[in-house]
Formats: sequence, C-alpha cells, structure tokens
Amino acid sequence: MAIRIDEVLQLDSFQGSRVIAGASGLHHSISNLHTLEITDILTDIAPETLVFSTLYPVLNNEAQVTNIIQRLYDMGVKALALKLNRQGERVPDTILQQADELALPILLLPSGGNFSLQNNEILKYQLESNLKELHERDRIHNLLLDIMLKRQEYDILRDTLAEVTGYRIALLDARFSPLPDTAPEGESSPSPNGLSEWDRKNLSHSTGDPFRFFQVEDHYLCIYIVRNHWETIGYISLESDKELSLSAFERMAVEQFATVFVIIYHRQNALNEMEKRYHDEFLFDLIGGKIPSESDAAARAKRLNWRLAFPAVMIGVSLPGADRRRFLEGVKARQEGLRIRYGASHDVLLMATYEDNVLVLVSNPHTSHLEELIAFLEAVLRDNHFQQYYIGVSLTFDEMNEAAKACGEAKLSLRVARDLQTQSAVFYEKLGIYRLIHSTENRAEIYRYCMDTLGSLFAYDHDHETDLYATLKVLLEEDGNLKAAAQKMYIHYNTMRNRVQKIESLLGRKLARLSSYQDVYIAVRIHEMFSPNGYGY
Repeated sequence: MAIRIDEVLQLDSFQGSRVIAGASGLHHSISNLHTLEITDILTDIAPETLVFSTLYPVLNNEAQVTNIIQRLYDMGVKALALKLNRQGERVPDTILQQADELALPILLLPSGGNFSLQNNEILKYQLESNLKELHERDRIHNLLLDIMLKRQEYDILRDTLAEVTGYRIALLDARFSPLPDTAPEGESSPSPNGLSEWDRKNLSHSTGDPFRFFQVEDHYLCIYIVRNHWETIGYISLESDKELSLSAFERMAVEQFATVFVIIYHRQNALNEMEKRYHDEFLFDLIGGKIPSESDAAARAKRLNWRLAFPAVMIGVSLPGADRRRFLEGVKARQEGLRIRYGASHDVLLMATYEDNVLVLVSNPHTSHLEELIAFLEAVLRDNHFQQYYIGVSLTFDEMNEAAKACGEAKLSLRVARDLQTQSAVFYEKLGIYRLIHSTENRAEIYRYCMDTLGSLFAYDHDHETDLYATLKVLLEEDGNLKAAAQKMYIHYNTMRNRVQKIESLLGRKLARLSSYQDVYIAVRIHEMFSPNGYGY
C-alpha cells in the first residue's frame, strides 16, 4: 500500500529528520523502498520509491553531483532519505537546487538513524495500513450492501459517505441540482454552485479521470463524475476547507459509493416510470369516461397520493421538442414544498402526460391559489431551462364526466398560446374571438379574410417602411380611445389622429362604425395567431 512522504516523517524512527529540499513534493506517495550505497548502479530502482543513501561516493564527485537527482527523478523515485556519515559533511547546493526544481523531497535523517530500523517501521506501517484498509473495505461493503438491501435513498448514501470520508458531501443530478431529499442545509453544506458555467460544461462533456479538483473562493472541491456507461447521470461533490488530495482508499470509497449511486438511479427511474404510467392511465380513464363512479375515481386518486375533489381545473403544458420527463421530475421534486404551503397531506398537483402535452389536475382551485400554482409551474419551467413552453387553462368543472370537456378546453387554450407565441398562461374563459377562429376548420379561408381586410395596410407599411399596423393594434388595445393610444405610444394626439385617418383611408373603413371596427378587430386577432412575429406574407 502506498504511503505519503509526509506520513513517513511522522514515524518514530524519523523523528528529528529535516526536509532540506523539495518540500513541495511531500504529498507524493511511495510504494517501494531501496537502500543505495553504490551510486554507479541505478538500474534496479522501481518507480514510486523512497531511496535511502549516504551518497558518500557522490559528495566528492562533481560529475555525479550534477546529475544524480535528475537520474533518480527520471526513474520515478519520489524521495531521497540521506544520512551523512561525517561531522561537517553537507549536501551540495546543486543537489538541493535540483530537488527543489523537481519537487523531489530530500529528508536529512539524524546521524544516529538506522536504515534497517527505518525500513522495517515503514513496512510495518504499510502492513498495518493494508489491514486497516481491508477492514474499512469490508465495512464499506457492508454499509453499501445494507443501503441496497433496505432500498434506501440518496440521503442515506450521502450521509454514509460523509461519515466514511470526513468530507462534506453533496449528491447532484446531471444538471448540478441537489438530488431529492439531499438539498444541503446550513452554511457548512457543500456549495458546488460556486463552479463557473464553463467548469460545469466541461464536467458534463468530459471523459477520462472522473475525479476533478477545484478551488471555489475559500474552500476546495472534488467533483466525481458519475457515469452510466458513457452517459453522465450525476456528480458526487466532496468539500473541504483545506486543499483536497484524496488517498487511494478515499478514491476507492468514492468509486464504490458511485456504483450504488448508479443502482439507486436505475431503481428510481424504474419507480418513476411505473408511477408515471399509473398517473397516465388514471387521467386517460378519467377523460375517456372509463371510471364507473366518482368514488372509484377518488379511490384511485388516493392511491396516487392525490385527492380528487370538485370543482377542479385542468392545466395543459406544451413543451415542443423538449423532454417532458424533466419537467415532471422538476415538479415532483417540489411537491413537498407545495404540501407545506397549502397544509396538505397529499400532492397538490396530479401530473400526467396526455398525447403530446403534460396535463395538470388541480382540486378546489381558489383564484389566488390557481394563480400561485401557475406561477409555480412557470418557475419550474424556467429553473429547468425550458426555452419554449405554452400553458393553457380550462374552465373549472364540477363533475367527473366533464373532465373530457375540460381537457378539450385546456388543449384549445394551448393551441391559441402556440399560435400567439406567448409564454403567459392562456385561460379558456378569456379566449373570446379565438374560440370562434379555432372552431373553423378552413384556416386558409380565415387567413384570406384577414388579408382581404388588412392587406392594403401591410403593403403600405412594407413599401414606405412605416408601422401603421402597430398603431392600429395599440388603438384596438385601448378600445378605440385615441388619447389613451397616443399616450401609450408616446406620441402627440394630433399625430395619432393623422395616423388613424391614414389607416382608415387605406382600409376603406371608418373605425367609428361598429361593423367596421369589429371586422378590423377580428382580422387583427387572426393575424396575431397566424403571424405573431411579422406580417406573414
């Protein structure tokens, strides 16, 4: 077993020894010992060796003094223990200088030191360390076996590794978020969030050695990359107030714990998949009218740790091209906080996938609670870095057989949100004219109506590089009030009046007439749905 050079200096037979050069290499480890008396023979020294010598033939040989340290270093020698035989004898400056440059420690032993005694004490220490490591390996094996047999989770794995290594531990998922039930608490908790975005990206795409070391402000981190085959599935973070240099035993311990990390990961994935299937089946049966009674539905919901009660509301979430499971996991990880917030003994939200969307069922949704829950869902989406998402909200429904209608309302609201390219929640009760637009299957005819009404305005803006269409939209938003529209656009009232006259001239309609106003209003709403970011032609 390897032993660090600074540990060698703590042994009884090395008391009184001094480090006279190469102190920056004291953290190096040695696995072999070699006593060197004839310096001309340097061919049988193994790597990672501590060499004992008097260097007696060298001290008066300038040629050997010049290259002896470099030759030992090239052979993999990690330290040199010297005992000077004669009073007043000193180690040449050339040797000391080379040792400092190569970080090869030179230990000056006491004049009464005994090489055999010192060799034997190191060997004894290594033997005792080997026995201790075997005992610790056996203890770790039993601890990990106990975790697996009792089907314990990440929090027990974290606490056990902290007890074994003495470091502060954090277990993180592939996105550097604390795993469920392991979020650190208190100031002494590991803080891998101090890593830069560049460091995180490098870790997530790195190959090779899974142990990576960092200094973050006033503390030190070792991040172990947990891989399942070639996929990075998480990280084990070890933190210390002192510079980290893991021993071979500590590395072995982390690797063994990482193996159990992977086992728990697969087990939880299987459980999550089973739970997701139960949620999906319940929602599918509820919407499809396949549950015979409300009491049966309530019983099934209870088994899913959710309480079905009316009135209820359905929220649809669309994540185009994104991983819906990541969103479901993000919500699940925060359900405990919702339970505490609302004093509930069950999950507040029932999540399931339906067709291409995620549907969320909420019981007894008071208006303020519904707004809070939508804000909660939006926060989960943002925190998990979803770039594109849409949210649609149904009307409240009072009976189980209205679930299909509520599902349709949520889906229609999602369609409108997608057409408008808005990430604000769209409520079915506020759809207004959009309900009629979407109920017409001939969308080409709808768009033709829009262009017949507004086409001359679009053409004028295009040819003259104006934006009268934007003026028209603001005017409609202010219900035709010229003064309010002018204030909103930060222009003079007369300027607004002139623009409106030009718009009316181009459209061939007087906006003061109700029928003309309605035609233009509907055309603008259609255009927003077809081309929310441009003119669409």
